[in-house]
Amino acid sequence: MLGAFSADVDSADFMVELVPRLEPELAAQLPPSRGGVSWKEISQGEWGFKIQSLAGHVSIDKKVMTLSTTVADVYESAPTLGFLLSRLRLLVILNVTRQGGIAVHSSAVGHNDRALAFYGPSERGKSTIARLLSNTWRTLSDETNVILPEADRLRLYSTPFCRIEDIPRCSNGSGVLAGLFQIEQDERNVARPLTSREAYLGLIGSAFFLPNRDKADALMENCEKILNRVPAHCLRFSNAVLDQVDLVNVLSRFME
Repeated sequence: MLGAFSADVDSADFMVELVPRLEPELAAQLPPSRGGVSWKEISQGEWGFKIQSLAGHVSIDKKVMTLSTTVADVYESAPTLGFLLSRLRLLVILNVTRQGGIAVHSSAVGHNDRALAFYGPSERGKSTIARLLSNTWRTLSDETNVILPEADRLRLYSTPFCRIEDIPRCSNGSGVLAGLFQIEQDERNVARPLTSREAYLGLIGSAFFLPNRDKADALMENCEKILNRVPAHCLRFSNAVLDQVDLVNVLSRFME
């Protein structure tokens, strides 16, 4: 397992399988390798790829990436695994957008099947707040999380899309989205509701976009629908150890 992502509430595992060779029928559908890297969409939610001598297949619906290689070939070079995860993230973003959701540059914590997401510009403290809350609630991810509609609510999923050295800190988990927080570091802990404009601009600024105008339009529409279901707040928080209890108290009402 390399972390968590799923559009299915019954499972949050995204598996990476290593096999000596791909099935001949599948291998025949793979694109020719141009410049060492090539991708081909075989069907909706299903891709084949070649990265130099490495061939593989991704099924978002089955939550499986299959690689025709050995464990040593993949793990002897961290950049190779990082490249695969970065490309897989693009496929996940595409699939999530199609399902009415978004992938957000954010940190998230979970408790009793509920989740809170924290986002904002770089260096605002996404990893810091996850660390401050880790003694009380489980850290889902401090880099990338997925939000998807689920009946009359929204569900947040953690993902493995982070720096290679941070993968062990990712958590295979999800939770009903109970709060969205645009964060700023301060000397005190306080949360206030954002205006519709503030909330929309903040969430759009942290969502992962695809280089396609139609997909970008769909993603912006998805952001608006998400904010209609779960209002966003501005959270000013202190990173002082002595203020951790107060921070948990401010956020606890959203976890109830």
